[in-house]
Amino acid sequence: MQTKTNLPKGTEAILVVDDIEDMAKLASTILIRLGYEVTMTSDSSVAMEILMSKGDQLELMMTDLEMPGIDGFGLAAYARTHLPHLKLLATSGYSEKLADAKISGTFDDIVAKPYRRADLALRLRMLLEANTS
Repeated sequence: MQTKTNLPKGTEAILVVDDIEDMAKLASTILIRLGYEVTMTSDSSVAMEILMSKGDQLELMMTDLEMPGIDGFGLAAYARTHLPHLKLLATSGYSEKLADAKISGTFDDIVAKPYRRADLALRLRMLLEANTS
């Protein structure tokens, strides 16, 4: 069992997008404590601006799927076309949205909310260390 002190850590740049600000803050806090450089937003339009202006500096985007305006699928579609290096992690509290994400093949991985710190830490390291084809 992973303890707080031996969770896998990293220093990569991650964009966290969730329209529920408390969820975005929670994810960001977990990632910052694991050593990651985090940019957070609860506005998907702002997330798109970040992808367009600084996407080449990011290594992973962790996005909620169900959001007003541009949803997680829209953000991922842009990233797949314009930022093929960017790893994509989908999150949702809705199982049908997670199933849609898995079926779409757009995301590198999916994680259900609520997620545990240890699970998130392990998933991130696996994603970030995976070879890009």
